[in-house]
Amino acid sequence: MGSGDFDTALSEAARAHQQEPSSDRYHWQLALIALHRGDMSSALKQFEVFDDSADVNQARLQNFIGIARLAEGDYKQALQHFEQAHKLFDDKEPSSDIFYTLLREIFALKQIGDTENATSKLENLLTAASTPWEEMIARFYNNQISEADLIQAATTDCLRCEAFFYIGRRYQTEGDMASAKRFFQQAVDTKAFVYYEYGLAVATLSNIGPP
Repeated sequence: MGSGDFDTALSEAARAHQQEPSSDRYHWQLALIALHRGDMSSALKQFEVFDDSADVNQARLQNFIGIARLAEGDYKQALQHFEQAHKLFDDKEPSSDIFYTLLREIFALKQIGDTENATSKLENLLTAASTPWEEMIARFYNNQISEADLIQAATTDCLRCEAFFYIGRRYQTEGDMASAKRFFQQAVDTKAFVYYEYGLAVATLSNIGPP
């Protein structure tokens, strides 16, 4: 889906299903395509196929389900899935998965009003950062840099999509919905289809309304 051609991706998934109808890869591909498109209800429907399945990475599955629940505004359910993902992560898991799962967990905690735990986990965010870009996001959330600094550090459309989305998410947790919607829309406008933040921005705007 490098170009955001979801129809092509769907066709390829359907072709793979015809060649190997007993394979669960078809449902996995459909779920990821739906996640990237911002169609969270369809993503969740496909992910249900893999509940307790040994054929997929359960940590990633719980993380993906949490992403979909978060976008739908089901923060308590999202938090449960993120916490489960953290329990299942091992040394082979990409460090970025751990960082972004922690970040989303903080969002969920703030949205359900658990400020104490959210603040505690924020202190761990800098330690969890494994790249300079993740460190910039962590520093932004710990009030060490401004949103202008974060945007300036985003040198590609994909990073700009992340920057706009996470700035928007911060405004959302602070209750400034007008600013949140504006930044979510900017994330969508980057057309960075390959990033989950694009689909998250689409789904979040669908739930809370356009700017």
